[in-house]
Amino acid sequence: MKKYKLLTLALTFFAFQEIPAQVTFTSETRLIVVNVSVKDKMGNPVSNLKKEDFEITEDAKKQDIEVFEFEKLNNDLLTPVADEETGPKQLEERVAPKPAAAPPAKAAPAAITSGGLAASQRKDKRLMAMFFDMTTMPQFDQIRAQENAIKYIREQMTSSDLVQIMVYGNKLNVVEEFTDDREKLISDLKKLVIGTGADLAGGAATAGAEGDDSGGFTQDDTEFNIFNTDRQLAAIEDAVKMLAPFPEKKALIYFSSGIPKNGIDNQSQLRAATNAAIRANVSIYSVDSRGLQASAPAGDATASSRGTGAQSGSTQSARGASQQDTQETLATLSADTGGKVMLDSNDLTVGFKAAQTDMTSYYIIGYYSKNSAPDGKYRHIKMRLTNTTLASTTKALEYKEGYYANK
Repeated sequence: MKKYKLLTLALTFFAFQEIPAQVTFTSETRLIVVNVSVKDKMGNPVSNLKKEDFEITEDAKKQDIEVFEFEKLNNDLLTPVADEETGPKQLEERVAPKPAAAPPAKAAPAAITSGGLAASQRKDKRLMAMFFDMTTMPQFDQIRAQENAIKYIREQMTSSDLVQIMVYGNKLNVVEEFTDDREKLISDLKKLVIGTGADLAGGAATAGAEGDDSGGFTQDDTEFNIFNTDRQLAAIEDAVKMLAPFPEKKALIYFSSGIPKNGIDNQSQLRAATNAAIRANVSIYSVDSRGLQASAPAGDATASSRGTGAQSGSTQSARGASQQDTQETLATLSADTGGKVMLDSNDLTVGFKAAQTDMTSYYIIGYYSKNSAPDGKYRHIKMRLTNTTLASTTKALEYKEGYYANK
């Protein structure tokens, strides 16, 4: 009897529960932004096109263009900034302080968009983000990357450049937002803490050296290396996602001493990083901060190889293969995102020069995809000029040819 009473009370309780009058379904539309470079036969940007001159399709379905802008960029170098440390010292001229002027009237605030940078401030600007991956670089490489970044700001920055500084040590930090204030950028670069994360550079060996017949034991750090590489690739993914709110074309100058792979264990995170960069319209320009290297057959003074590897050449071969493996990851990041990889050069500013050359004047075209299915599949984008006369006088259009949908 007691069991039936409990059942009756339970049914009565559920009967008096308030039933929602209606159910609301929400759908999400996502703006797809495509940056298109149009050049004539001489390689000069074409700047007089209109929205009606373009036709864009996604998976062979025509899309309606909702956003259309033209970004005019130039490569006019700014006046070089003198190096205060090496420049001539001058006597300080002391004068009486001038009376404080009346504060100027406050202007109406500009419309701030996502990322904290006004749209008017980004107009006709080249967005370049410096990314220093300290966990892949030993101290000497960190110093080389720092010095070359300062050299670019002093001597090679153009009037169209806006620069951001990111540093990855134990976590990803944005040291400076996009700005053209060269003195502030140089000050921030000089404040980088050299040695941060350097103990993680060049992961531990996972096996004994080839040709080692001494029977020595080598600790297996495979799991640690897989995790460490995934963290480095995840930091790149987080960096490009921070740049995603800006509809303009972006360049990520990635300073690194190479990223080692561990078979196929890191392929998933590598693909996630490149896909995020493609969706965010970010081209990665990887710069190997090790520069041009010349290694001795048996290794340098820090090497302690044993066995016959130094005599047979297997040690040198293994060392070269390891370096090429770490550079391959950098090459993959750049090739899959439309950037370039800079290897075996002591002038690390070539990464900035390549980005400046590639990022000429372009069009920003946006549309809302008619396929809203969150299936994670690859969507093919095709774009063409509707005016046949224009199409015959221009080179092939440069743009991203697809993206992976959200899941």
